[in-house]
Amino acid sequence: MRVLPLTIVAVTVGFAPLAVLFSFVLRLSWVAQQNTSVTPFSTGTEPTPF
Repeated sequence: MRVLPLTIVAVTVGFAPLAVLFSFVLRLSWVAQQNTSVTPFSTGTEPTPF
């Protein structure tokens, strides 16, 4: 029977775009989390408000 290998290939090809999209979302959320700051748009010369 050649149904099982064809099924495995079809499922892999079907979920590959979702896996790529999910990896991009994870990467963007990680970068956004690393780039957050308490005082946005600060020049670094102002004293901190707290």
